[in-house]
Amino acid sequence: MAVERVAVEDGHGNRVWIRARMGFGIRERVKAETMKVELRDDGKYFVIPDMGAGDLSLLRHNILAWDGPALQEYKDVAALIDDLDPDFADTILAEINRRNRKPESPNPKSLTSNGSTNTGAVGSTHSANGAPSASILA
Repeated sequence: MAVERVAVEDGHGNRVWIRARMGFGIRERVKAETMKVELRDDGKYFVIPDMGAGDLSLLRHNILAWDGPALQEYKDVAALIDDLDPDFADTILAEINRRNRKPESPNPKSLTSNGSTNTGAVGSTHSANGAPSASILA
């Protein structure tokens, strides 16, 4: 089955092709890579959200291809992500977030079926305008 993809452009002739929408498996891998588990001194486990890991995981699992003058030298997605212009990375993350948002409830004060009022993309640390956000898991 072919993965539907869409282009995100930087305005300088460079394009990154991303998944049109994450499937269940991809979404769960992003969530797993976004959390860090530590063993505390008292023997209990502590789960810590790793904000940077969420963005990296979203990019790694959603960028499918790229082209353009500044991107043609890259052979793998990890090297591409390392060198992405931060503004372009924020644009890509905002588009991933927009495409993977849960549908909003008709009543903004009502709860979603999972009891959450958060409609952000899984693992995203960026708001709709691309600015960093404190919310990370839906």
